Amino acid sequence: MLLELVDDARGIRLEVTGRDARPQSLDERVRQVLAGSPGPRSRKKLRAELQVNNKRLGDALDRLDQRGQIQRTPAGWVASQPAKPDHRQMSLA
Repeated sequence: MLLELVDDARGIRLEVTGRDARPQSLDERVRQVLAGSPGPRSRKKLRAELQVNNKRLGDALDRLDQRGQIQRTPAGWVASQPAKPDHRQMSLA
């Protein structure tokens, strides 16, 4: 749901201006938070920021970790870095 702050003759209020195109999955939200984070995030901080229960967050972290999209470090969770291309030359026969 998208809201807009309106100030007119009727006063200041919030009005619904539209709806999000599609809700993001928890996996997408976790990846987005970690990609925008300057450093590792603990599970506790992720849970508070995403306002999700511990089991759902744990399931999402496991899925993303298995897909190689995030990594667990001693300091917390981080987004995985994309693989660097291999610039070594190959000889074709």
